[in-house]
Amino acid sequence: MIDSKYFEIPDFCELTRQCEPNCPCNSCLSIFNNCGPVFGTTTPPVSRIPTCECHDICVEEVVLIGNSGEFTRCIAYPPVGPCRVQCNGTFTFPTLTVGETCQVILWCADEQIDEGCQTVTVRIGLVIICGNCTSNPIILPLPTFTRTFTTFYRFPDCTPVTGQQLKNELTRIDGSCLVAQFNAVVTSPQQITITGKIIDKLWRSENLWVEGIRPFELTDAAIANGFSSFTVKGSFDSTHQIGPCTDICPPS
Repeated sequence: MIDSKYFEIPDFCELTRQCEPNCPCNSCLSIFNNCGPVFGTTTPPVSRIPTCECHDICVEEVVLIGNSGEFTRCIAYPPVGPCRVQCNGTFTFPTLTVGETCQVILWCADEQIDEGCQTVTVRIGLVIICGNCTSNPIILPLPTFTRTFTTFYRFPDCTPVTGQQLKNELTRIDGSCLVAQFNAVVTSPQQITITGKIIDKLWRSENLWVEGIRPFELTDAAIANGFSSFTVKGSFDSTHQIGPCTDICPPS
């Protein structure tokens, strides 16, 4: 039999019924009241009126965060000369307007722990779409970007972790979450400049009582400047995962 006196309940978990002005559930309750019907809460079977309660969940807890820092890539436009294109007649690439912001799309992302277990290498693949996307769009797949992370910072105290310390920490890591934020601007008639950053979040599976925020949401100014934000959930390869207890021997 479990003796409950050995358990400590966080203050916010005591708010199980009516919310006070500073209740941590107020924003969620407001969304439920304002947007619930379009989300389907009033569609039969009608949802129960929620109360503010403490939830015990198993989650992916970020324990280390790596920051690539801002970096820039410049690509030539057009990517090849017109004589490389087989065409009946003269071929001319569409003209880009200096200052034009192109759309950035993430099409792939992955990462791996490098040999020696003291660095993590991230790869991302981007596609740029310039011009009018409904008529004669200019679509440019880019070479894969690679960034190697040698230093991470503990969350939430931001203590740097590198070298042997990072190797030790990686033994407890189960996967990652990547945040990639980029924009692309035509900086000359012959050049497109891509600017952005990659945030690498390393997580482990944990059982938590939590409250949270969205720490990397783009500002309105960044969105107006053409930045795109992508969050990618991923796991390391099978050699680093803790899998099911399966007998791999063939039956005799």
